[in-house]
Formats: sequence, structure tokens, C-alpha cells
Amino acid sequence: MRHSPLHRLPRAFCAAVLGIAASPASAAPFVYTGNYYTGDVSVFDTVTRQLVATVPVGARPFPIAISADGSRMLVGNSGSNTVSIVETGGHTVVATLGVGQNPYGIAIKPDGTRAYVANYASADVTVIDLTTNTVVKTIPVGTALGGVAVNPQGTRAYVTIGGSNAIAVIDTATDTIVATIANAGTSPWAAVFSADGTRAFVSNFSGANVSVIDTATNTVITRWNVGNSPVGVALAGDGARLYVANSASDTLSIVDTTGGIVLNNLPVGHRPFGVSVHPDGRTVYVLNAGDPVTPGTISIVDGLANVVLATIPTAVYSGSVGNYVSPYTPPGIPTGVSAAPGVNRATVSFIAPFSDGGQPISAYTATCGTQTRVGGASPIVVDMLANGVTVACTVYATNARGNGAPSAPAAVTPANLPGAPAITGVVAGNASVEVSFTPPGSDGGAAISGYVATCGSASVHGSVPTILVTGLSNGTPVTCTVSAISVIGTGPASAPSASVTPMTVPGAPTLVSATRGVGGVSLAFDAPADDGGDAVSGYVAACGPGALEATGMQSPIVVTGLDEDTAYDCSVSAINAVGTGAASNGVAVPPRPTVDLAVGVDNGTGYVQGGSDVVYTIDVSNLGANGVVGAHVADALGADVESPHWTCSATGGAQCPASGSGAIDLFADIPAGASIRITLTVHAPPLPETPLSESVTVTVPVAWRDTDASNDTASDGPDPRGLFGDGFE
Repeated sequence: MRHSPLHRLPRAFCAAVLGIAASPASAAPFVYTGNYYTGDVSVFDTVTRQLVATVPVGARPFPIAISADGSRMLVGNSGSNTVSIVETGGHTVVATLGVGQNPYGIAIKPDGTRAYVANYASADVTVIDLTTNTVVKTIPVGTALGGVAVNPQGTRAYVTIGGSNAIAVIDTATDTIVATIANAGTSPWAAVFSADGTRAFVSNFSGANVSVIDTATNTVITRWNVGNSPVGVALAGDGARLYVANSASDTLSIVDTTGGIVLNNLPVGHRPFGVSVHPDGRTVYVLNAGDPVTPGTISIVDGLANVVLATIPTAVYSGSVGNYVSPYTPPGIPTGVSAAPGVNRATVSFIAPFSDGGQPISAYTATCGTQTRVGGASPIVVDMLANGVTVACTVYATNARGNGAPSAPAAVTPANLPGAPAITGVVAGNASVEVSFTPPGSDGGAAISGYVATCGSASVHGSVPTILVTGLSNGTPVTCTVSAISVIGTGPASAPSASVTPMTVPGAPTLVSATRGVGGVSLAFDAPADDGGDAVSGYVAACGPGALEATGMQSPIVVTGLDEDTAYDCSVSAINAVGTGAASNGVAVPPRPTVDLAVGVDNGTGYVQGGSDVVYTIDVSNLGANGVVGAHVADALGADVESPHWTCSATGGAQCPASGSGAIDLFADIPAGASIRITLTVHAPPLPETPLSESVTVTVPVAWRDTDASNDTASDGPDPRGLFGDGFE
């Protein structure tokens, strides 16, 4: 038995050859390559020449065929004996059908209704009904089947029989073999028909030539020599050139079809198997399968200039034979369609089709119910819809080839905006207002999803029955409104509320000093920096223990009732209409230190001679355990003395003014155990002859406490005064 050319190749290499096909893309047709080792198909953009998608299929994908309208790709999986049917708009496998053993060739009728699969190992052809994606017949043919092709009229299918060097002719109306072309060539493999269907060109793998067949008589009329081990064949758009992939020569033969003259044997990649022509009719894509040493590639050829324009790397063992070229088509199907309701309208959003059909998309048409609108991009607004009536929305794209298929529908129900809520109350808080309200009488036909309350410049979303609006300024009056929200949008605002002023308690004052006095303490403080939004109406001062309090309008405030021997901690708080604010910093108020000052005065005589100077010695001593700062010493001179002046001396670390004139009125610092001596000199006039008296008092500042008041005052006299020293008048 004669083996097919594919059988003669190394098994791994043969099984790996994969199909390339051009189909609509986002900007141009695609090139499809099946990957033997990974069981998937790679998708390359012919404009960017980049890999844009990968489609999982079956094991060892080999032949690939694209329908004439470009909407479907069929992949023969030679390792799993299946055919994957792929929707090219989204590159999604929509069906997987079991076929014969080792499918090596696939062809689709021009009307896209049927596909024919040549099964190498089972020696038969599987017929698939593409309207139902079912296998409808299996036709026994012969051994070592290779390729299959359907004529442009869709009436005949040619199946190459490598085992007998023949071609079986199938009538596609009855799916029966009506003729056999004997001696078609040595190991015939791939076939392609001329545009008018009068000629078929068949590559002969072992003959290094191409057979030209008259399809009217099913006879070979000539053979054209090409390179070694030719496999894939394709025609230029105008049919003037035949392209043949020579797998053993690593060349592409370019043949003039008018005379069979080879114009060029163009070097391409290693092991070229597949060849196909771009819909522009000029650009040729050659699939070079490669081997474990040399990875596969795609050679992009200018078929008119006979030059390789670029080379794209692919997987190892990447190649195929078959008709993979689809014409420019209408665009694919938009995806991700959604419709947002509005008032008597729907906003239809969508994602552009993965495929533009090879031609720029000129428009999109959105239809919702009976209304249709056209736009250049997503979204499209469809208006004049009835509120409350659910409609289905679809989108289709248009290019120079026509209108694409519509998208899956998206349901939408247009509606009115919700009505206005009614505010039932507003309560001011700290930089906030709590707004109470009732829902509107109408939701407009769409469920209310929430509410937004606005007070001044601040807005907060929430739900019925209350919303707390925060972020307001204390002390600034605001009015508030509430609006309802649905999927349609935000409805009208409610009537504004009465004016309300956010406020809180005042801030804390700053306690500056605490001065303890007799039974009390004087607290001096600074007003708080923040009045909480309302004027401070007063202050409360508190000292503990004992919860002693006093109020006042300003600093200082005196708290009374303090026990002289108890230490206290005091603070001050501010008050406004909201309440009492936080307490100030606390100040410790210890008991006043105790001292015992004693004063004495003596002029050293019991009789004063008129017209002479009188000297009083005044001693002030600190008999207590604590020193005192600022002890006040004062006397009360009679009106009948003249020229009073004094000096002061100190002992034990005490300090006092050195001298002075007039009545004594001085302050002295007297440590414990220390003393001062004041020497007071006055002139006693002769007349009047009234007695002289001197009274001196010492007092401590309010921050000290004198434990013995009985020795705080001393006096001398009254001493008689006369002209004679013996007292004779």
C-alpha cells in the first residue's frame, strides 16, 4: 500500500503540522496556528503581527478551515479524533464532534452549511451539518486520505487518496462519490480550486509537482514542477499566481497560472507546510513547521514582489495544510452589553467586537424594544421609551461589508426620577445635624436605593428615617434638604428645613494660676479658643476634695470653703447654651505655709521732751518653721510729729529696704529664725504737749498663714510730752 506524504514524515513532525487561517480581527484578519504539543490554537493579528489569543481545542490539532463568512473555524484534532467548532467572534469553542481516525483535512462549503473531514487512518470522510453541529454521514473513500477541498459552487468535494494516488469526487448534494480521478499524482495531498471552479490544483508530495485538473472532465491536463515535497497550495486573489509550500526545499514556489512557469522559488522557513493568502489578495502567509532544533515560524510574503516581508516566531511543530483564508466580513458581535435605565431612555454600553471583519467599524446600532439609535462608540442613548416597561436592548456593528450579528440582549426598565421626601425634623449636634424625613410618595417606577441629605455645603448618603450630616462648622446656621436616589438618578430636593445651628459645649479654658487665700483660692484663667459655636455664658470653678464650686462670668473666680490644712486640685470649665465643656488643666493648690511673725516697738523712755527727736526701735522676728516673702510692716504715726525717717537692718538672711522717710510701709523677706530691725526717728515739736504713741503691725501675704495673730501688732506709749526734761510744766 502506498502511504500518504504525511505518513512519510517523522511522526512527531507530521502530527504537529498545524493550520493557519486568516479571520476577522480587531483591525485585520487573523492567522491561526494549531499547536501540536499544547493542544491549542494561537491567534496572530496580521496588522500588529502579535499573538492576541489562544484557543484550547483537542489533542494534536492539525487541519484548520475557516468558513467563507469568517464566523467559524473548524479544527481537526488528529490526536483525539475530534473536530472543534470555534466561533471566531469571541474565539470560543461551541461544539466538539467525534469524527474518524486522524483527521488530516477539512473543507467547508461556501454557504457554510456543511463541512467535510478527511480522516487519514480510518480511510473515510466525515460529513458535518454546521446548522446543527452534528455528524450526518461517514463516506468510505480509500487509504491514507490527505486533503479535501470544496469547489466555489459548493457542488463537489475533492478528496486526495495518498494510498492510491487518486482523487475521490463527492457530490455534495447526495454526499456520495460520483467519480474517481486515477493517476492524479504521486501522493496527492492538498487541493485548491480556481475562482470559477473550472480548474483544481493538487500538490503531489512525492512527485515534486502540481497536477492541474479539468473539473468538467475530472482529468489531469498537465503537471507543473515545483520544489521537493510540496504540501500546501493557494491562489492569489486574481488567480494569476499559484503558491506552493515545498516542505523539503524550504521554499515557496510562485507559479504563473497562465503558463505554469515558476517565477520564483523563494526561500522561507524550515519545513513549510501551510500557505494561504490574505483577503487583500497579495499578502501570503507561509506556515513553517520547523523541528526540535529549528522552531516554527510564519513567513509573511509579498506575493507580487516575491519578497519575504517579515517572519513571526511560533511554536515547535507549527504548521498546516488547508483553506484558512476568510474574506473580509461584517464585524463580530459586541460583548459586555448592559443597559442603564433613565427617564424614557436607556444608556446602552458595550465592548467593541473582537473582530472588525478586516474593515473599520463605521457605526454601532443599539435597539431597545422598537426604538433604534446609531452611534460611533459606546455608550449609545436610546430614547423615546415608555417608563415602567421592560425592554431588551441589543447592539450590532457595521463596516463596509455589512451589519454584524446582534449582541445578546440586556433587559432594562426606564423610569422617572423619584419624588421629593419630606423633612420632619432637624436636630443640631456637634458640627452635625440629624435630619429626619419620610420617603417620597412616588419612586418614579424604580426602587429607591438611598437618600442624600444636604446641610449647607455638606452632603451625606443614608437611608430613611434619619441621616446624620457631619462636617459642618459649629456656629454657622444651615438649612437642610433631602433627595431620593434610584437607578434613574437623584430626584428633586425636599423643601428646605428651618435654619439650625450646629454647636457643642465650649472647649477647655487654660488655668493660668491659683492663688490661695484665707479659706479660699483665686483661680486665674484664659477663655477657651473654641466656644463650641455659641457664646460662653459663664464659667464654673471646682476644687476637690469636697466638690467645692464657684461660678463667675470671667477670670478670676474665687472658690471658698477650703480647709486651711488640706491640699486641693482645681480646674475651670466654660458654659454655653449646650452645656458645660471639658475642664481645664488641673492646678494643685497646697495648704498655705505657716509662719509666726512677732513685732515689738520701744523708744527707751517714758517721757518725751518737746522739741527733741524721738527714736523708736522696731524688731520683727520670724518665730515659725517657714520663711515668708513680702511680709508687710507698717506703723501709724501721730499727726503731731515731724520729719519721720527710718533705717532697716536684717539678720539671718532676711532682706528689707535700707532706709526710708515718712511712715513705715515696707515689705521684707524673713526666713525662719531671721529678723529685721527698723530704727524710726521722729521730731516731737514743743507744742502741743500731747502724749506720743507709736503702733506697728506686721502682716503676711495671703499665700502665707500666720499661726499667732496676737504678736502681729505692738505699740509704745502713750508717752507724756513737755518742755522740761523732768516733766515740770
